[in-house]
This record gives sequence, C-alpha cells and structure tokens, in this order.
Amino acid sequence: MAIDVAGTGSIVTGTGRGFVSSSRTAWTVLGTCGVLATILGALSTSAWAQETAVRNGRRLATEIRQPAPRQTQLNH
Repeated sequence: MAIDVAGTGSIVTGTGRGFVSSSRTAWTVLGTCGVLATILGALSTSAWAQETAVRNGRRLATEIRQPAPRQTQLNH
C-alpha cells in the first residue's frame, strides 16, 4: 500500500499536466495492478497450482539429502 501511495504521488507530480489529468494516469496504473494481482491470486490458488505444490512437496520429501561437509578449525 505504501508503494502505491509513493508511486501514485510520483506519477501525479512527475507528469506536469495538472492534478486531474495526472490522477487519471495514476488510477489507470493502480487499476492495472489490481487486475494483475487478481489474476495472479486466481492462478496461485487454482487446482493446477495446488497439484504442482503437492508434487514438488513429494519430490522434496523423497530426495536423498547429502550431509554438509564438516569444516575443520585451524588453531594458530
């Protein structure tokens, strides 16, 4: 939300076309971001995304994990 406020302020002050004209541009940007967030939210909770998460969880649970190499400390 803070990024939206900062971005909108930058758009309104940076165009130099006046507040009303600039605010239309800002609303267009914010509306586009809202539509994109809705689409990404729908995709990330779809059946495809849930199946992918389950498949990756199974794959990660069955991977053979190699122990990390031990580091030796040198005493001076």
